[in-house]
Amino acid sequence: SNNMNLQQFIDKHTGKLSDYDWRYWAECVDLIKFYMHDVFGMSPWAIGNANQLWHDKYGILKTFCTKIEGSKDMKEWDIIFINTSSEFDHVGIFKEKVATRARIFDQVGNGNPVGGELPAKYREYPIKSVLGVWRPNKTETPEQKRVREFADKHDIKGRSTTQPFTQFEILLILSKL
Repeated sequence: SNNMNLQQFIDKHTGKLSDYDWRYWAECVDLIKFYMHDVFGMSPWAIGNANQLWHDKYGILKTFCTKIEGSKDMKEWDIIFINTSSEFDHVGIFKEKVATRARIFDQVGNGNPVGGELPAKYREYPIKSVLGVWRPNKTETPEQKRVREFADKHDIKGRSTTQPFTQFEILLILSKL
């Protein structure tokens, strides 16, 4: 496959603000959408905010990841979730533990068009603020492959963050494949 490895992904995005869906400017979840797309060959549509993604509200992560609560088992490449004490929380890509902190690759967006977004780079967060990780599986599941191929064939990029695919729609898509 032509998927990137982690270092290629980090090289591509470092210092940039990446807006995957052209909505709400460049948010933390946009970088994760690019991660899913560039590294794992998925075509994620809406995945909501980081808190909704942690709870997998739209059933995206469970097709290619395993959820691991807390900070006891974190590995490079994991999609890591940080409790920010806001309703949105935060998401990035775990690199390593540094003492009592987690070093992650992330971008910070606040939906503010006059600036205030912070480009992708390594940042550190207290381990105690880690909600947990979703660990990508190295192999694509049959369901994921069908969804990806359907999305590619129909060039589906356009479902917005406010109007994601429902589980019903995903089932409908899968039923037609």
